Amino acid sequence: MPLPLFKLGAILAKQISKPMSKMFKEKAIQNEFFRNNVVIRIANWYHKFDINVRMRVLGLGSPDKVPPMTEKAAIDLGGDILAEFFVFGTATSLILFEYFRQSSNSKSKTDAFEIKVLEMEDQLEIYKKNSEENNKRIAEMSKFLQEQKKKMEEMNKELVKLDKRKNMKFATQATQTTNGTQIGKIIKPKNSSQSVNQDVKNSIVYQCAEDSANKLFK
Repeated sequence: MPLPLFKLGAILAKQISKPMSKMFKEKAIQNEFFRNNVVIRIANWYHKFDINVRMRVLGLGSPDKVPPMTEKAAIDLGGDILAEFFVFGTATSLILFEYFRQSSNSKSKTDAFEIKVLEMEDQLEIYKKNSEENNKRIAEMSKFLQEQKKKMEEMNKELVKLDKRKNMKFATQATQTTNGTQIGKIIKPKNSSQSVNQDVKNSIVYQCAEDSANKLFK
């Protein structure tokens, strides 16, 4: 694939160089300085170089002297050489320009990508720092909740103790109220059918007698 494209490029360059060659030839005919010092000199140098190469390839060695070309032949050859140099020089310049432009764009993209990566790293560092702060706050809140839970458990224990004390007090009062009625300082049982200790009976009788005597002697 690259070879056909190269041939196509060479053909295109030759086609473009034809009008350029014609322009250089006309310029050489009109301008004596350009004709003698540029076009003819380049043509004779190329002619000499070409003859030397051909002689060496044929094994005849380098000639002592190469006769210069005629003015018309030198103008034709020099114009063609200048046109081809101009076309290939322009093409090479465009290729180099495009290469450096692509390199510059690639470098710009690389720099932009590196800057983006650095920004993402900075953002990630900020997120990491915020995450650490949030974890620290969560740990503090968890510790606070544990302390509050412990205090609530202690308060519940105290409430349980108070409830037990109240229940015991209420149970004692209820037992006293249920088992008998108070007569003076002595509790008289409600249920007379129950067997009562003899000492309790004696105490009740003694208390009743004492109360009656006190009423009589007042």
